[in-house]
Amino acid sequence: MFLIIFLNGIYDITCGMSILFFPKFFFAKIHKEVFYDKYMNNDLLLRILAYWIITQGFIRLSNDNYLICISYLLEAFVFTYEYIYFKTVINYKTLWIVFTSLLLSIYSFF
Repeated sequence: MFLIIFLNGIYDITCGMSILFFPKFFFAKIHKEVFYDKYMNNDLLLRILAYWIITQGFIRLSNDNYLICISYLLEAFVFTYEYIYFKTVINYKTLWIVFTSLLLSIYSFF
């Protein structure tokens, strides 16, 4: 298994669990700060974001390269869609996520 992807899976699970159980913790703020503040004041939305992040993390801990690749492509698509269509995310943070997700999808595929 690729160390970078494995560590990213641990990171995702840590961030998602932090959103759910330790909302003031540093890792809880990272994913929330990609969105504009006015969209992050809904507890249900935050929980769903946390569940999605945790799910992505567990996929990245799996040994299925195609599934891992698809998870990164999905992440890139979702943030691109939010950026272009809904305009709910901060530009430079979103571009970083899309860029790294696409790189990691290529890395996981080969």
